[in-house]
Amino acid sequence: MNGKQYIVIIEICSTTIKAAYATRKDGLLHIVALKQKAGVFMHRGILTNINDIAFHIKNICVLLQNETKQNFEQVYLCCSNADDERFYQKNKESLDTIVSLLKKQSFDCQIIKNPIMQAASLFATTEEHSKGCIYIDLGAGNTHVLVRHQGKTLMNRSIPVGGNDCTADIAKDLDISTDIAEKLKRKIGEADTTLVEDDDKTLRFNYEGRIVRFYHKSLVQRIEDRLTTDCLGLYLNPLNEKQFFDKNEVTVILSGGGSQIKNIGQLVKRLCNASQVRIADSKQLLADDQTEFHSPAYHSLLGVLATAELFDLPEDNKGFIGRIIQGRKSKNSQEPVNTPKKDKNNTDKLIDNALASIWDGNDQEDNEQ
Repeated sequence: MNGKQYIVIIEICSTTIKAAYATRKDGLLHIVALKQKAGVFMHRGILTNINDIAFHIKNICVLLQNETKQNFEQVYLCCSNADDERFYQKNKESLDTIVSLLKKQSFDCQIIKNPIMQAASLFATTEEHSKGCIYIDLGAGNTHVLVRHQGKTLMNRSIPVGGNDCTADIAKDLDISTDIAEKLKRKIGEADTTLVEDDDKTLRFNYEGRIVRFYHKSLVQRIEDRLTTDCLGLYLNPLNEKQFFDKNEVTVILSGGGSQIKNIGQLVKRLCNASQVRIADSKQLLADDQTEFHSPAYHSLLGVLATAELFDLPEDNKGFIGRIIQGRKSKNSQEPVNTPKKDKNNTDKLIDNALASIWDGNDQEDNEQ
């Protein structure tokens, strides 16, 4: 790998395949192009539609080659929330099949097994790793928790429960589609019922010719229940019982798409006695024009991109990231970043139109007809 001037990273998530092409110039990392494909690729911690995954990865690689005008053969593959060795035991045959199928397409695929560890190394300081740090990646289909203390890993586990389960709970309660439920979760969803301002606020909207009426707090309750029972509670409760938070100055860092749910940090504070709870922030790692990577959904991908050994660079990640930041902001580093356009399809427009009609039922009774 000495002298490698680029890397191509492919990340398989539950509902997305992401790919980034990055080059190294003068020891600096530049993200040149990003591609992604939506679909269903993982369910309950098991890779699905293996042939489709390999097909989409091949197409994404071809798109990256066309856009960057570069031919490449080596790609690196990781799976979100897949630091847990049990994931690789369960999916070994599927991963071997994907690697084999890509090899037939002239792509040499190497699997990286620790994306969450790499992301945690970016967003947690050395002091936090020493005093006590819990890095929680809340994905769509999986939740991963990494617990570090005194420089050692105490826990590195994932469960096949995530934001999609919150969405499914809402859809079942209101008898609506998961697309509409996901939009509701993102538009008015919250994580902590104690912070809902109006307990009796009723919301309504038109859905397939009928009026859907619900209490805002009841929707928040569904999200909170899922988070406290599964996504967060399964990890934080045992640590509470062992007095991990009482004995140590612990920082909880939240990442992944689920970390964007309103008031999720306050819910974590209710569940444990952490010294600090914060959302991982990648803005300080990226140039001003790379806003696409600010989303927590890209944190594990960033972690892999910053893996020093891929470029055969020094192992000091902090120094490596420092060079990345300087390179992005220097006048001599003007590599273009091609941000994927988010074109709404007809389904998205219908969903947006439906949710645009949400109103407070107490104020607009006349509109029910």
